[in-house]
Amino acid sequence: MARIQTLAQFRDYVKKMCGMPVINMEVTDDQIDQIIEDSVDYFCRYMYDEGTYMDYAIVTFSAGQTEVPMTSAYDERTGQYLSNVQDIYDFNVSMGYDGINTMFSPTHVLLHDQYVNKGNYPGGPSGGIDTGLSLTNYQISMMYLDEISNAFGKMYTLNWLPARESIQIVPTPNQNITGVISFYRRETTEYLYNHIHLKKLVVGRVKKLWGGLNLGKYNATLPDGITINYDNIYNQGKEEEQEAIESIRSESSPIDFFIA
Repeated sequence: MARIQTLAQFRDYVKKMCGMPVINMEVTDDQIDQIIEDSVDYFCRYMYDEGTYMDYAIVTFSAGQTEVPMTSAYDERTGQYLSNVQDIYDFNVSMGYDGINTMFSPTHVLLHDQYVNKGNYPGGPSGGIDTGLSLTNYQISMMYLDEISNAFGKMYTLNWLPARESIQIVPTPNQNITGVISFYRRETTEYLYNHIHLKKLVVGRVKKLWGGLNLGKYNATLPDGITINYDNIYNQGKEEEQEAIESIRSESSPIDFFIA
């Protein structure tokens, strides 16, 4: 079978795995589509690296904004508006006027001392033979830069508001700020249709609905004497669903975390 690319193809796959056209299914297309949609939501929420992955964006927030709708969060790196955001991981603000190119800023003074005063450039005070910005000094300087950023830089917290599909900024910036957002992006649905765990999860849930609710409305024996073993269909679906959930949980990458 060719790769699944559309919802309709995924629906046909599920029907075949449940026995159609040899066996008639008492499940509507709408019910199958809803199970597929719900299962994709579950997969993206718990399957890190495959259903949800880390991504980055460079976004500018205007002064006075406390909440930015996703339709207004423009990624300057890709030239597109943000989409499929699952949650926000971190936000690093550009140094702005405290940057290294601003005369007499803490970062400028530090790097000037390491590079210029120690003469580590051609024609410098020591002829470019001193140890300015050697590996040891470089590592120490990077530590100092972090401390300078913490002490003098502006700190903001971004909160992802999924119900409103917007980003909340705390505290409200009093000037335009540009920074790098690290966030979890939800994989697009079309790329997930062929994942073996998602397919098994959907088939199992469809069988549960088919045997547990749709067939459960009948008595054990129909008027023409045919016996319906809907418990077997339900139990089979339940087992397949549980196996898929366990595989998703066990194979998912650990959730990244940081202490700030």
